[in-house]
Amino acid sequence: METCVTNLVAEGDKVLVCANGYFGLRFKEMCDRHKADTVIIKKPWGEVFSDDEVEKAMLEHKPVMLFIVHAETSTGAL
Repeated sequence: METCVTNLVAEGDKVLVCANGYFGLRFKEMCDRHKADTVIIKKPWGEVFSDDEVEKAMLEHKPVMLFIVHAETSTGAL
């Protein structure tokens, strides 16, 4: 995760993070440390994002990058 953020995120980049558990929140913290313009959408731990929710956030915020955890191991959500 850290390698992805370090190599892909530049200062000022608008990044959308979908957080529904520990690792989504960790992506946000890493993006913030790299001084990204981080936008976060949240769900309660264990719930998953619908395609429509992600698409709506992408259209609204127009980020250059999206971070979403495929298998949130802190909750088992996929």
